[in-house]
Amino acid sequence: MMIAEEAWEASIDDFDFSPAAQRNSEVKVHLYGLRRGRPEPIVKVIESMVRDGDLESVIAHKNRDLVLLAAFEGHDPDALAEKEEELALAIARARTFRWTPSALGSATTVYDLHYGSLAFNDDSDWDIDELDGLRTWTIELRARPFGRSDVEMTATAGAATGGTDTQVNACDSLTGWTAVAPLPSGGAGTLSIDTDRYFEGGKSIRINPPSSSEAPLGGGYYTFTLEGAAELTGLSLSLAATPFLSVKVDGTYASARTVRMWADGVELADAGSTYVGGPTGAFYIHSFRCTDTSVSKLRVQISVSYTVYDPSFPTGTLSGPPLMGIRFDDVRRGPVPANASATGRETTSIFPIAGSARTEASIEIAHATSGLGDVFVYTSPYLGVTGYTPDLRRWATTVAGDGGGGTISGRTGALATGAGTTVFQIPAAPLPSGSYLLHVVGNGGAPTGTVTVIARVRSAAGTVLGDRSYTMTPAVLPGTTSFAVLGALTLPTVDLPEGTDCVVELDIAKVGSGGWSWDEFLLCHVSDDAAITAVAAGTGAKALGAANNRLWIDAPTPERSAGGIFLGTDPARADAYHAGVVAGAWGEHQLVPRYTPIFVANTGAANPSITAHYWPRWLFHARDLSGWTGV
Repeated sequence: MMIAEEAWEASIDDFDFSPAAQRNSEVKVHLYGLRRGRPEPIVKVIESMVRDGDLESVIAHKNRDLVLLAAFEGHDPDALAEKEEELALAIARARTFRWTPSALGSATTVYDLHYGSLAFNDDSDWDIDELDGLRTWTIELRARPFGRSDVEMTATAGAATGGTDTQVNACDSLTGWTAVAPLPSGGAGTLSIDTDRYFEGGKSIRINPPSSSEAPLGGGYYTFTLEGAAELTGLSLSLAATPFLSVKVDGTYASARTVRMWADGVELADAGSTYVGGPTGAFYIHSFRCTDTSVSKLRVQISVSYTVYDPSFPTGTLSGPPLMGIRFDDVRRGPVPANASATGRETTSIFPIAGSARTEASIEIAHATSGLGDVFVYTSPYLGVTGYTPDLRRWATTVAGDGGGGTISGRTGALATGAGTTVFQIPAAPLPSGSYLLHVVGNGGAPTGTVTVIARVRSAAGTVLGDRSYTMTPAVLPGTTSFAVLGALTLPTVDLPEGTDCVVELDIAKVGSGGWSWDEFLLCHVSDDAAITAVAAGTGAKALGAANNRLWIDAPTPERSAGGIFLGTDPARADAYHAGVVAGAWGEHQLVPRYTPIFVANTGAANPSITAHYWPRWLFHARDLSGWTGV
């Protein structure tokens, strides 16, 4: 029997199998079967000390095979042969297979094809079928691993114009605040003012949930989770010029943390988080994007988990750090997310990504009037999620020759000889474990010579728990004078538990006489899913070739298997050209549902827009994205 009802649609390029296309056709085409196969995972086995079983990770997927069972029905032999000719030619040049299910409102899924083949089903009854005017076929199509939507999506991040950073609520009073039940379920707790942990002003708001959940981890350890929500009413905000809302959340002791925000009942898209030190301990700043011109109510929902040791669990009274709880402070709005630098040339943007499978990104960075300068683009699944971002200047505790004027960070330093002259202390909690590349941004010139980097872990009390020394030689990235790779290192130097209050310390010194001026250091976690691109676009008023104000980093496609890096000035790419020797790349930028962070630093125009163009990809069935908001 044929597939479902008469409402489905299927086609190989312009060869249409759909029932609606057969109504007035001399030769009717029937689709009797469709097998869409599955993408076969490519598995990487990770060496470990696990005795039984392997630790495995999926790093990619192979292509999938689609199989169609079709039939031609007609009584004119020449017309049947002509239809066969149409099908054979369609398969020979096949680019896409499109499928729309029968259910009303179903979205179309598009499979990009590599090649196809056609086989005539000459089974034992073929001669009888021939007398009946019926010819049957098996069509095999080799497709990319995942289907996609039939509409390309665009996600844009960048600074608004004309707005200034403004406090919405100081969180030093409960006026306007009400405890509400967290979504999707739970009970409303109570609110109180807390003076133990705060970011500024000596006070914060504490949510006291009606209950908590506990889960044993073994060996006397358990996970203690709290969730609560609070609503702020009586507002009158226009966020057109300040589309980024932020809230600071206490990060002390927490091993996991989720923060969400709503404006007038609509959940907002995550714009990233960053880790900062406060007068009483660590805080995370969570940013959200909202462009509404009239907001009267905000809702903040927070879930935090703690790993606690209590040998009496589960029979005893639950104990743990006395300062555990849900605290938030200092709700603000501004033209850029909280993790952006004051210069507007360094930020981690979070892009909402539709789909059920990762997809390739085409990243566009642009400014209306000025060249972008040297540009550094970094993607990693860890960015902006745990609070990790690669910029180190904010964690500097000792800087030789500390001064202003840095193009990217806003400050400069002189890398000098001798240990202890340039030191960074980075909170270990948000840092993912593994391999890192350490980059330096020179201040007006290329770094030279040899550098010693001592990496160590320090406890909150200052005790050194493990250290390792690296000798590195700067290698300037192709085409740029600003970004150089110092070398690779593994962090942290000793294994640390979740929620640690230790810091990772980097002590960087020049070997030999002399030194050089630096603007920023970038610590980039590298893995199978990370990627780095550096391009010299030129500075000054926009001018093709000399000061390009647009950069496109295109993902590999079947048409352009290596992707491409292009520079230009025209939004439609009319004057775009390949960047060639002024560009260097490592890895492929991928977009992962639901959110993907992208870090961009540049030495030219401030506050460039960052746009990700992509095709949402799906395991089997695409969604209708016409009303998708990115949440």
